[in-house]
Amino acid sequence: MDLFAKNIVLAFSAFVVAFLISSITIFIVIRLSHHFKLFDAPDERKIHSRNISRLGGIGIFLGFFISVGISPFIVGLWMEYPFVVYAKILPKLLFILPVLLMFIVGLFDDFYQVKARWKLLLQIIAAVIVLIAGARISHFTIPFIWKTFELGIWSWPITFLWIIGITNAINLIDGMDGLSGIISTIAFSVYGLVFLLNNHFILAVISLVLVGTLLGYLMFNFPPAKIFMGDSGSLVLGFLLAVLPLVAGPDTGSFMYMPITLLLIPIGDVISAIIRRYRNRVPFFTPDMEHVHHKLLALGLGERFILRVVSATMLISAIPLVASAVFPFHKVGVYIFIVWVVICSGFIVLHFIYRHKQESLPGISIEES
Repeated sequence: MDLFAKNIVLAFSAFVVAFLISSITIFIVIRLSHHFKLFDAPDERKIHSRNISRLGGIGIFLGFFISVGISPFIVGLWMEYPFVVYAKILPKLLFILPVLLMFIVGLFDDFYQVKARWKLLLQIIAAVIVLIAGARISHFTIPFIWKTFELGIWSWPITFLWIIGITNAINLIDGMDGLSGIISTIAFSVYGLVFLLNNHFILAVISLVLVGTLLGYLMFNFPPAKIFMGDSGSLVLGFLLAVLPLVAGPDTGSFMYMPITLLLIPIGDVISAIIRRYRNRVPFFTPDMEHVHHKLLALGLGERFILRVVSATMLISAIPLVASAVFPFHKVGVYIFIVWVVICSGFIVLHFIYRHKQESLPGISIEES
């Protein structure tokens, strides 16, 4: 068996371990939530109409970290050098602190409703730790002219905004059964494949461990959900989605194009929220019911149908990304740009259809809170 085939088998082993641990952990969390009555109670702003556990983030976090701890040992035994893998993964452990920070602030918010400014402050601290550790967007290539620009000192603020933006984008779109879980699962799956193709084996294992962990969670979160991930899950996932490509570095195929393309739906949703709240003159963290999933539900689409549309969109978007890890980027870059145009156009069309429906039914409006 050649090295690449062996890496695939080992990564799949890590995925299976993560799935099994996550499934068991999430099941236990659901039982404990019912025992201690730790529910996300329904209200006028939420889609669900019954008490559901809000502690899925605990199961995701524990499943991920237990699996990350066990998987290198399994991989190491297969390679007959158990501690070699731990030595390779050690530099990546620098990023455990900010991930732990995201989990803690999210968990406190799930229980005590932390004020937005304190959540933002801790996100800023986590982002600064990543920057100090050296994971930054160092350059960017302009499509079609294929000219690469070094960002220099601008790499710091651009990377900072990227981390904060993606972390909050996943958090904001987490308002419908299965949505954040599906988006994150597909994104981490593509991350894992692209990392494998570019010989970033440790990052591939981490990504596939996250896929296994999320599939274990989705077993209980797919509509109708038995558990939600809460902020303790969405903040951790958003942070990891933002940071893993940065850890890989600019030598990774389709470096920043990969996460941008895969996360265009949550990115578009957060940009729409910024514009909407600016026009309404309300703070950015003020919740409302005009996110993309709210609009699609208001148009009469079912939750499972929305998940299928989102999944299909992301899977189609992933094709040129995976190809770019094999072929020269300029040969597939035009297809990535087409994906951007189509998804951005979809947001604009959805906005006008939603507004038209509101205007045609003046007695019915989506209430903001």
